[in-house]
Amino acid sequence: MRIKHPASLYAPLLLLAIILLTDLSNSLLRYTETYHDGIFLSMTIVQFVVFLLPSAFYSRMRGIKGAFIPSLMPVRFFHFPLVLFGMVVYILGSLLLMCLGYYVHGESYFSITSVLSIPIVTDNAYLLFSCLAFVPALLEELVFRCLFLREYTSMGGFVAVMTSGLFFALIHYSPEALPLLLFMGILLGALTYITHSVLPAVLLHMATNVFLLFFEDAFIMYLNRSAKTMMIPYLLGLFLCFFLFFFFARCQSIYTADPIEDGEESRIKSLEKLTGKTEEATRAAPGLALQIRQAVFSPGFILVAAICILKFIQWL
Repeated sequence: MRIKHPASLYAPLLLLAIILLTDLSNSLLRYTETYHDGIFLSMTIVQFVVFLLPSAFYSRMRGIKGAFIPSLMPVRFFHFPLVLFGMVVYILGSLLLMCLGYYVHGESYFSITSVLSIPIVTDNAYLLFSCLAFVPALLEELVFRCLFLREYTSMGGFVAVMTSGLFFALIHYSPEALPLLLFMGILLGALTYITHSVLPAVLLHMATNVFLLFFEDAFIMYLNRSAKTMMIPYLLGLFLCFFLFFFFARCQSIYTADPIEDGEESRIKSLEKLTGKTEEATRAAPGLALQIRQAVFSPGFILVAAICILKFIQWL
């Protein structure tokens, strides 16, 4: 059976399924002993079930074959400068938002590495890395930067990047860290959309999880020693603006590049694989205002928004 209705109608329902499975998993794992290494195997299996099971069912119902394959291709050499500038912007922006978030909310701001909110006590760094850094980064990027991004690309790149980034932020249930999560989701989505490869997003997401897992205490100690001076955010913001200029300049150069010289034909073929539509059909998409209305005012999106608002109110 194949569903041919617009993605804006059914994609939010996939997010809703992931949210419900996450809540159910958190409820079940709370009754599991968390001081032994066996919890890591349970959490790893649960993460695969939460993300891949509903995604596989959704892809089958939508008739999507090989949803993740096009985005798993390596980054082309032509995109390396863009990826480099994007990584620098990502690091500077994340550190800036972490500083500001810590100054406002304190140490609780950093508990966002996994959608499973289960406290774990262990000294095994390899298990921590695999369960709370590598697996969440891989699965979340495959779902949000491959499947969701692909579904909304027919509405335009802006809507696809913003929607997938918003969904990524909502799934973590952290109102305090919402600006950081939105920044991460939007930038990782932009890198994936432009390069047609999810690998940079996986690496950056994994690096963020590693930082929060293993270097959080040192970072908090450094911020405490700085007596909450605004000099650190000021310098980070200054460098962020500097590298943002080069990042956007590189983005512009990619879309205004000579077709033969810079491989525009290959870019068009990659875009067609990602969206399942021809270049002409993609360019003939409705205007930005109409695209946003189609994405936001769908029944599925409104339902997800209402549930997330209620959960945020409960969290607060």
